[in-house]
Amino acid sequence: MQARRAIFAAALLALCGSVFAQTYPSKPVKVIVPFSPGSATDILGRLMADQFARSMNRPFVVENRPGAGGIPGTEAAKNAAPDGYVLTAAEGALPLKKAGTISPQARRGGNLFGLADV
Repeated sequence: MQARRAIFAAALLALCGSVFAQTYPSKPVKVIVPFSPGSATDILGRLMADQFARSMNRPFVVENRPGAGGIPGTEAAKNAAPDGYVLTAAEGALPLKKAGTISPQARRGGNLFGLADV
């Protein structure tokens, strides 16, 4: 009787997991490029977005937010909902540092690319 209950519980859990699982991405992903259209970062961001869109069969939309050395665009990505549907293409660490996204560990000499909640 115990074995039958265990098998039934395992089958039920397996079915529940497939019901709640969602494929990523389930909606369009925004790629914020904090520099003007036609810049090297913009071209690289568009090439990467195109490859992501092809491999995941979902749209990746590039949005340019130029100005102030990339800080406003980087801040827009930092302040977006942390759901994985907003990416940013940054050039170097300066916009990340000025927007306050570099983690305290990186400031102490740890991982330079350690980002806070972006």
